[in-house]
Amino acid sequence: MTPKVLVVDDYADLRDILKTMLRDSGLEVLEARDGKEAVRLFSKHKPDVVVMDVAMPEKDGITATKEILNIDAEATIIGVTAFSSIKGNELIKAGAKEVISKPVSWKKIIERIYEYLKKGDRKYVHSPTLTTTNIDFLYREGKVPKEIGKQAVISLISNLKHEDETVRFQARWVLEKIGTPAIEPLIDALKHEDETVRFQARWVLEKIGTSAVIPLVKALKEGDETVRLQVVEVLSKIGTSPLRFLSLHIKDEDKTVRLQVVEA
Repeated sequence: MTPKVLVVDDYADLRDILKTMLRDSGLEVLEARDGKEAVRLFSKHKPDVVVMDVAMPEKDGITATKEILNIDAEATIIGVTAFSSIKGNELIKAGAKEVISKPVSWKKIIERIYEYLKKGDRKYVHSPTLTTTNIDFLYREGKVPKEIGKQAVISLISNLKHEDETVRFQARWVLEKIGTPAIEPLIDALKHEDETVRFQARWVLEKIGTSAVIPLVKALKEGDETVRLQVVEVLSKIGTSPLRFLSLHIKDEDKTVRLQVVEA
């Protein structure tokens, strides 16, 4: 079952930003515009994590936090406030796990949500399907999560044919930073019908470099002629670093591999 996060804030724009980023990260998101609605939604859906604003109409975050913990004493609530440390301390006393000050770092909130999910019984693994919004976020933050799933890599590769060059550039950058987990899907992308995708897949494999050599040589045996020609091109552009490994295949029992290794 997909973990649920309840986002509570009276500003719709802030809810929309966090909601989009969390959904892009593979989470189910509920939203409430005030504490009263938050308590109702928590009681009905039992979300795994609540992101709670402090100052809201109808019912503030401090009161809502207390009522939610009366429903479930183990509830995980992360407070968010633009007010003084006094309000933050009140929220902690009410039972919130921690308080993050506004203006918020979306990266920090998302990282903390994942930390709490990992501590729970679900053992949730972060494996997002990346949209252009999330690719832009990763690029601007300059950091790629260590645990990134195959579906996320496939999403990135699909953006290599995006009409916007900025999106293509950012997707290439993120794929390069992912490194080893992206190699096999990138080799598969060498079969893509779109030459733009094939060209950019070759470019990223070249940038990944030595780590890609063993899977690339394997592709010399298993790939079709179109893939093999592209693999030879990539190996030749990686430079001298793979030569020691390639030399081991000069006597490979497969004549096709021997000829292409020599060519590379």
